[in-house]
Amino acid sequence: MADFLVLFSDPVSAGYRMVEALTAQHAADVMKLISPEALVSVVPAEQLSVIDRHQLVADWIRLSQG
Repeated sequence: MADFLVLFSDPVSAGYRMVEALTAQHAADVMKLISPEALVSVVPAEQLSVIDRHQLVADWIRLSQG
């Protein structure tokens, strides 16, 4: 299993969760079980060291709500 950052946006909220899953698609499916209406985007955890997480989340929320 690997760790993934799953960004989500649904009619009620937006944000992110760290999810342990087999693949990126599996991580997205896990989030869809929690929030079926959510738009999701998945980033492998190993890529997070070179990405500004706060900026990534802010951009995701702005784009998904906009």
